[in-house]
Amino acid sequence: MAFTETATDFINDDTPGYVLATVGGVEVGALFDNDAQALGIGFSGMEARKPSIMCASADVSTAVHGTTVVIDGDNYTVGNVYPDGQGMTTLELKTA
Repeated sequence: MAFTETATDFINDDTPGYVLATVGGVEVGALFDNDAQALGIGFSGMEARKPSIMCASADVSTAVHGTTVVIDGDNYTVGNVYPDGQGMTTLELKTA
């Protein structure tokens, strides 16, 4: 049996973390993650924020390292692009 879901079945305003992001001047629906992540450095460890968004690959097909991303008025640039081969892409972001 084939899957019939599309990205909009997973990325919509009912999904926790949903935002409208502007990626390279184009507004796209995305799932924003900006949780602290343990770095495992030092005796007590350290944490850092590593923001990312997950989008439909078709919506961010032109995104490359350095592409501007705006989320809720905050400016980022794309650090890495990770397509999953199944129609979704995660963009790791850097604070601009």
